[in-house]
Amino acid sequence: MRRHRAEACDRLALADVRPLVEPGAAAAALPDGTALALRWGTARGCYGGRPGCALLLVCPICSRSARVLWRPPGCGWGCCKCWPLSHASHRRPGARKGRPKPLRWRGQQISREQRRCADLLGLETWPPERLLWSGRDLWLAPRRPDAPRISHHRQLALIRRLDALEILRVLAIRASVDSFIKTMGLALEPPLAGPGPRATETVHATGWAVRRGARDPRSSRGAPTDGITQKPLYD
Repeated sequence: MRRHRAEACDRLALADVRPLVEPGAAAAALPDGTALALRWGTARGCYGGRPGCALLLVCPICSRSARVLWRPPGCGWGCCKCWPLSHASHRRPGARKGRPKPLRWRGQQISREQRRCADLLGLETWPPERLLWSGRDLWLAPRRPDAPRISHHRQLALIRRLDALEILRVLAIRASVDSFIKTMGLALEPPLAGPGPRATETVHATGWAVRRGARDPRSSRGAPTDGITQKPLYD
């Protein structure tokens, strides 16, 4: 069966259905008029936690329980078993089964996390105009008119997180360049030590600042960040 691209499909998760469901209901009516069957069952908690009663979606095609349903263009809702999907990570250059992931993927992952932090800060543009920026530049950067209101403590944590992610991104670029130089058979200078572990520790310590509450309308997975003007990265 031909795989549909996940980016072109509609995604329906449990987080989108819960506000529309009454306790113990056997079906839910979606905003587009589709009646979706529900199933209340026992599900194991995350990371081996205690099992409990959970709400699951019923695939209209195969009647399997699912947490996420997909709808390709011109088709109905179905689970990933009924509609095999092709994600962007499957189509990136260098994606080969059994081989280590290219180092440049790490830089792309860090850039996406930086954009997420910039969206939470409400920055008007990202990345900053200056090639070499610091936390002071982020404090003085202009905000969008509809920027979310955050506390001073969270704002400081997000700025520290952005600064640490920038260090990790530069180190990822350095590792990618070193790997290329090794393939050419050239000598390398010893890598710099020190900022990497400290930056990683800062990223872990500020993880709470990027979490959103369940009632936050921006907490749905894959929500667009149209407020930030995307500029070409300088990597």
